[in-house]
Amino acid sequence: MSAPSDHATASPDPAFPALLAQARRCILVNRSADAWRCLGLCQGLAPAQADVASAQLAVQALDLRLRASAAPSVSLDCVAEAQRLDTLANAGLTASTCAEIAITLGEVFGRLGLEEPALSAFGRARAWLRGGHDAEALVVLDVSAANALLRCGLQREAIELLQPLAETLADAELRLLVCSQLGSAHYFLAEAGGADAAAHRDASLHWHARSRLDAEASGPPYARYRAAVNLAIGHARRGDIALARQHLQQMRGLLDLVWPPRADGGSERARDEQRSWTAFVEALIALGEGRRDAAIRGFQTILAEFRDVGINSYLGMLQLRVAELLVSTAHQAGLDKLAYQAQLELQALQERRNRQRQELSSRLLADALTLSQLRVQNDLLQQHGNELQAALAQRHQELTLTLDQLRAEVSIRQATEAALQQAHDELERRVRERSAELHQTLQALAHQERQAAMAHIVVGVAHELNTPLGNALLALSTEADATAELRRRLADGQLKRAELHEFLALLDNSHLLGHKALTRAADLVQRFKELSIEQMPEPRRRFDPRRQIEQALQRWHGSAGARGVTLRALLQPVGKVDGYPGALLRILDQLIDNALTHAFEPPLPAAPAIEVRLAREAEGLELCVQDNGRGIASELREQVFTPFMTTARGHGHAGLGLHVVQVLAQQQLGGRLGIEAAWPSGTCVRLHFPAEAPTRAQPEASRAPAPAAPSGTRP
Repeated sequence: MSAPSDHATASPDPAFPALLAQARRCILVNRSADAWRCLGLCQGLAPAQADVASAQLAVQALDLRLRASAAPSVSLDCVAEAQRLDTLANAGLTASTCAEIAITLGEVFGRLGLEEPALSAFGRARAWLRGGHDAEALVVLDVSAANALLRCGLQREAIELLQPLAETLADAELRLLVCSQLGSAHYFLAEAGGADAAAHRDASLHWHARSRLDAEASGPPYARYRAAVNLAIGHARRGDIALARQHLQQMRGLLDLVWPPRADGGSERARDEQRSWTAFVEALIALGEGRRDAAIRGFQTILAEFRDVGINSYLGMLQLRVAELLVSTAHQAGLDKLAYQAQLELQALQERRNRQRQELSSRLLADALTLSQLRVQNDLLQQHGNELQAALAQRHQELTLTLDQLRAEVSIRQATEAALQQAHDELERRVRERSAELHQTLQALAHQERQAAMAHIVVGVAHELNTPLGNALLALSTEADATAELRRRLADGQLKRAELHEFLALLDNSHLLGHKALTRAADLVQRFKELSIEQMPEPRRRFDPRRQIEQALQRWHGSAGARGVTLRALLQPVGKVDGYPGALLRILDQLIDNALTHAFEPPLPAAPAIEVRLAREAEGLELCVQDNGRGIASELREQVFTPFMTTARGHGHAGLGLHVVQVLAQQQLGGRLGIEAAWPSGTCVRLHFPAEAPTRAQPEASRAPAPAAPSGTRP
């Protein structure tokens, strides 16, 4: 055995050794969930430790110990893994890691009932920990060794090891475990009989009672359950039936707390194993009360239900004890045949246990030979590693020279890069200057475009208002002239009745002309206001486009029918959308009015019709208004969305309709318009818009917009 090294005992992260100690403690006191959590954290911290190999092997050893303690019985794979770790315990690892590996190996051998290799492993662990300052590690070692001694039937040796700990330990959680082990050791000695059996029985109950006090004070539910089991068995064997029944009731109450029923059945195996202890206590109580038949049935049930458990597990040890009790109880009841059968079963269990031990011993002997070969190979590998280390040192020296050369080259490259960076900075400065000049130029162009657009709008407004205002001025001028002439005639006394009627008729006509002109001007001003969509906000809400469109079309059926046009609707169910229903209806009204006004001029088609379609598409919804009228000439198709573009200016149309439709579609619905028109086969206007309109920048008003006044833009 190589002496462990003392280097790399300081860890960069103090949390790692603390977590490792906590995991070791949780495994010892059977807190598996906390142990898994601590080991998971240790696995993450191990690569950052000063001695990575020692840290990782310590975690592996504790992981194996936890898996072995959680399993019903130890498998040969666990033995092989423990032996593999033992081969790695050498001078290159810390003393604490080597001790951790040895304790794990001793735990595995102890659970298999192999006292010699178990005690040998624990002895190596104590040698590695000798002179150290980890008192808790020594306690863990002694408790683990005592547990192995109990499994191997060395109860007196376990008592000698545990008695000082029970008197000096201040930690209640560890003390209750030590007291429980002492109680079990005295129980097995009492069961063996002899002159001191009664004293051992009393000592067993004493230590189990102390264990229960610590468990109730600070122990987990499992510790309280284990204390109740031990006290129930001890009192039943001593004949204290009332106390045994009291502790049996505690066992039943704690069973669901420690192993609660789960819907997936994950706790059923553990619950079944614990029910065996309940059945054992019930059989012992029946035996103590003189109900031998009930006790015999209980013993037989336990043997039948747990026939296939591992002989070295706790249930396997329970099987042996139950078989012994069944033999003695059957003899006392005078059931010789049953006693003979029970004796045969007891012999079979003992032979099975001995056979398993022989198989394990043979396997361990073969493994020992293999391990010897592995150690020789490890020595050769160590020698080869030393040679490699020397070669690496020489190579390191060569690389150092090369690195110096590279540093010189890097200095030259850095100087070159500095010059390039300076040139790059100068280039960036020039780019920024050019970008600023370009930005100013673009701003100037944008200003010119806005001025041109404003001029176009002003010219359009002036042109549209010129005619009605001119007519109004003409009417007022005519009225003024007629009024002056009327006054002159009245003053001369030359006015005749017929002339008076002529003057009045002239005034009426002038008044009618002026009223029409001013009404037309007011209508144009209202339409000009429609250019600012933000002047007519509406609240955003969820609505059904299909229902809104159906209601709107009902208003248009009369107007369309009066012009001989059929209005059809093909509206698919599209569900509710989030947006502005007023904007959608204004668009629909404008498109229908536009089609009625411009599409159906003589000569009319055979069956004039306007079809409105609504459908859902991949990116939202599509609204289509299609007519079979005369269409739009190709030279005008690109201009239909331009403000004041109209071919019917003399008929009261300002050319704002499709422009307003486009603004509503883009700014309020977040959609886009498309026109498919061919001369003279009709026109289809398609509106594509999302099911959720974009959020508007300005706050929305609480009232809906007024309906749009129709205006035409179609030639």
